[in-house]
Amino acid sequence: MADSLQKLPEILLSYAQNITKFKFDVSQHVYKVNNSFNLSAIQELKSFKIDTFKKLSQSVLILITSLKNEQVIMKLDNNLELADKKQLKQQQLPFSSSFSVGTAVYKNHLLISLDGKLLILNQELDMIGEVSLEIPKNADNILVYQDKAFLLDNVVEPIFILQADLTQLEQPRILEKIELYGTNIHLKQQWLNPQLNHWYVIKTSATQEASTESILTFSMDKNIKEKSSQLIFHQSFSEESSLAASQDYQIIDITQLPPTWAIIQKEDDKKLYLTKMATKEFVSFNDVYPEGFIDFNETLELSSLFDYCSSEIGELVTYQNQGILKQYENKLFIILVITAVNKNWQITFQESKLLVVDVTDSPHIIINQPIDELKCDISSVSSLALELN
Repeated sequence: MADSLQKLPEILLSYAQNITKFKFDVSQHVYKVNNSFNLSAIQELKSFKIDTFKKLSQSVLILITSLKNEQVIMKLDNNLELADKKQLKQQQLPFSSSFSVGTAVYKNHLLISLDGKLLILNQELDMIGEVSLEIPKNADNILVYQDKAFLLDNVVEPIFILQADLTQLEQPRILEKIELYGTNIHLKQQWLNPQLNHWYVIKTSATQEASTESILTFSMDKNIKEKSSQLIFHQSFSEESSLAASQDYQIIDITQLPPTWAIIQKEDDKKLYLTKMATKEFVSFNDVYPEGFIDFNETLELSSLFDYCSSEIGELVTYQNQGILKQYENKLFIILVITAVNKNWQITFQESKLLVVDVTDSPHIIINQPIDELKCDISSVSSLALELN
């Protein structure tokens, strides 16, 4: 155990206008703040917020900040000191998200979607390649595997999923795109299983009668083909609804490659679990799920680690669960934020935790500590980002 703890990585956590580095103190068995950076220290960026950040290399960190249609890409060194910044004004697209910027890292280069394009930037923040997405929107979510990028659009029907070839970074190419339709649909997350040639996308949908969450399975090949759709969550606002989900779970966050771990919320008890997901073949489901059925195992309950309960708050509340999950070797790093809001959307309770779970054998928690530095309002909770150094 001691050797395992000595090898724990640094943690980089961003939210609102802050990015904080935590280092593990072996003697006290706790992560402590080592350094921090705040946008408000830069006069011209006081009104900006951090959308996300990416680690390009061991010594280069990239922050993406925004205000309306203006993005600033900032390069920080390993001490969180500002090394460079570049301002980008993007076009006002007919349909574009103001909530997220799609980014990814490939071979120490930054992939970012702006102006209806996929842009490739090097460590000096110079653009070395670009390609049009051929739609009047940006990609909100980018996943890279080998020399291919998987992109999700998330604004206004039809919603698009795309694949891009990164073999030549100076000349990226869009390989394929397909349209998805539905009622108030959004594409929430994505992950891959290369062994099965599966590309999984979580789609949510909402009507006056119900809200749903489904796992769509596509092929990873150039010729994208939807293989199956599995309903995992259904909340009816009508007493006469006949629609039933195969499993009433909502996915909070998920790792992008196998072994696939996820933080899920179970609908019947509203509790959070860490689960290992697997694709199983069931003969009885062949017509509905010809490519296999995603199975959830309630591996480890996480809700019991928190102190919150409605009776302590003393008024009608809604709980908003936010989580980030990252894998590092045989350990999972989890940031969980439980926020209770009243009917006026005022925060009445908030608790944040850092969990480190060893999954070498059966999952067990080796670090469980509050993150007192993480005091967020409702808008900044959604901008949480985590990297391991």
